[in-house]
Amino acid sequence: RWRKEAERENPRLLFLSRDDLMRHEALHVSAQRFPDTIALHGGLQLPLAYHFEPGHPEDGVTVTIPLELLNQLRPERFEWLVPGLLEEKITALLRGLPKAVRRNFVPVPDYARACAEALLPGDESLLEALESHLRKISGQTVAGDMWSPQSLPDHLLMNFRVVDDAGNRLDTGRDLAALQKVLGGQARSSFARRPRLELEREGLVRWDFGELPEVVEFERAGVPVQGYPALVDSGDSVAIRVFDTRQAADEAMRAGLRRLFMLALGDKMKYLRSRLPVSQIMCMHYAPVGRCDELKRDVLSAVTEQVFIGEGELPRDADSFAKRLQQARGELLERVNEICSLLQVILAARHALDRSLKRAVSPAWLHAVADLREQLSGLVYAGFISRTPWSWLQQMPRYLDAMQLRLDKLQGGVERDSANMRQFRPLWEEYLARRERCGGLDPSLQEYRWLLEELRVSLFAQQLGTSRPVSVKRLSGYFS
Repeated sequence: RWRKEAERENPRLLFLSRDDLMRHEALHVSAQRFPDTIALHGGLQLPLAYHFEPGHPEDGVTVTIPLELLNQLRPERFEWLVPGLLEEKITALLRGLPKAVRRNFVPVPDYARACAEALLPGDESLLEALESHLRKISGQTVAGDMWSPQSLPDHLLMNFRVVDDAGNRLDTGRDLAALQKVLGGQARSSFARRPRLELEREGLVRWDFGELPEVVEFERAGVPVQGYPALVDSGDSVAIRVFDTRQAADEAMRAGLRRLFMLALGDKMKYLRSRLPVSQIMCMHYAPVGRCDELKRDVLSAVTEQVFIGEGELPRDADSFAKRLQQARGELLERVNEICSLLQVILAARHALDRSLKRAVSPAWLHAVADLREQLSGLVYAGFISRTPWSWLQQMPRYLDAMQLRLDKLQGGVERDSANMRQFRPLWEEYLARRERCGGLDPSLQEYRWLLEELRVSLFAQQLGTSRPVSVKRLSGYFS
């Protein structure tokens, strides 16, 4: 009865405004501080969802990732979360520093606020940006190993939800690298099954397809996707395919270019193959690894790689390809002789070392011998000539000499060898784990692999010296 009278005069008397409904603590919540999407490279936007409930598996911020995009993402951008949580995360990181370091940043909330206001999210790691800004405003240096991101509460770590084309959840987690390891193969397969792009072709035997762009963009399920075109070696021809990561495209591109150069050389390549200075004894030494005809093909691939491709920028148009073909073809014979001379030394040293390892039967040597066998199989394998950068292939005889020297020194030196192993093995295990996670495509990982060989020389055969300064300490901090 009261409402009939009251609302006759004011129909909205009992309506509540937005301010009436908002809790005071929620006034800081806005679209700017808690956006609906996160901006990534190339204009890519991925949707965000929020769930504020401590202890819940999705507490904090969740980004939804289409499966096809999974391999293209890097964790650094996601470390920044969203503006509304950045200051809280920086505060937690500062409080997690060792006490002797933390006291340089007191009061912690003031330093956290100053960093959050000054720093802008980007491709740089949040920790790297923090280290740089703290050094700028305080003069104090925070080393990378002083942070404890593993102790952060879940809501200060981005939650990743990977979905298929239909939007069905495939997996979730706070560790992007772990999800890429589990679903990376599915992501590559899903990317490869997409509708073929216009530039993708098969059966190419000459460069008659115009310029090959480094990146292309297209849409999948309404989401902009980047792809990386490359030439692919198909044996008697090449194809143009689009890959989901730049690293995979670069590796395929080198092999595809190599094949296209060999096809362009035609009779010249047939003549070189018939005149290859690969002796019968070299084939015998290579026999535990592969067949003689495989060895010859690998030599020709390596020659083509070194003469026409090298370590510079890869040609991506017909003119650049033709220019390089014309300029370098006169170097072929000289490089063939150079590689085969080096190969003769490498294979002879491998054969001698293999015989020595078979004779090493002392039970106390088993761990060292197993390590040497693993090292040998990682240096000399089917296809190693074309897959090993020329600068490192030239060091191969020294690596094999160092292995023989290490084996010789085991007599009376097992304890010293074991001590060296305790220093080296954790770095090698880290390399193997990282190689498995990224498929061996990360260029920095490939450089790290050869620095490990230099470290082996410095630890186990110091008198042979290293071609580049390297130490356990340097490699321990390599990826940080």
